[in-house]
Amino acid sequence: MDKLRQECNNNIRRACRNLIDKETAKTARKRYKSTIRQCKRESWRRFCRSVSGPRPASRLFKILGKDHIISLDNIQVPNSSHISNTEEILRYLLDTHFPGNTPYGVSNSNANYQASDEDWQIATTIVTEERVRWAVAYSAPFKSPGIDGIYPVLLQKGIDIIIGRLIKLLRASIALWYIPTQWRTARVVFVHKPGCNDYTQPKLFRPISLMSFLLKTTERLIDRHIRDGTLVRYTLHAN
Repeated sequence: MDKLRQECNNNIRRACRNLIDKETAKTARKRYKSTIRQCKRESWRRFCRSVSGPRPASRLFKILGKDHIISLDNIQVPNSSHISNTEEILRYLLDTHFPGNTPYGVSNSNANYQASDEDWQIATTIVTEERVRWAVAYSAPFKSPGIDGIYPVLLQKGIDIIIGRLIKLLRASIALWYIPTQWRTARVVFVHKPGCNDYTQPKLFRPISLMSFLLKTTERLIDRHIRDGTLVRYTLHAN
């Protein structure tokens, strides 16, 4: 490709100085453009063949199928009037999709729980260095974070530095029956449902709840403990 580009540029300069016929320069330029189009097609085919698995295929499908950006300003309240304030619109969407939702900062009823020796023993069994490394590496690096702003890649790249404190934090959360407020507070993003012509109704938007990856790490650790331990010793009934 570089050789063809250099040849094309040289022919154009030589044609401007009447050293070669202009038709020769045009032919070389057409050959160069044709090669570019062919390389783009082959590159796109290689990229499509490299997409394997549901996650990258879903991401590619969303990119190719994106609709135009929908504004929230046209959403109507039940009395058929419009809301102009963005904060009020988001509150109305929250109340519609999550009835009875509570604001950020609600205290946990187990905040003063006193952990027993058995609680710490179970937490130590669930949270080990090997399992924490496995749980942290499980997430895609750049998935959208919760309100704490911690991306999975931050945990994955710094795992050797934070592994000691992370183990203590996760064990304490399990033993004390306490989930930090930021872990259990969701950041909600509203995405419009495709294929609709009128986006004035809140039900035409789909909420996506973004939770903390530290909470998801705890969830995976407990899930693995149940699957590899409890369900192995006490298998579920066939029915």
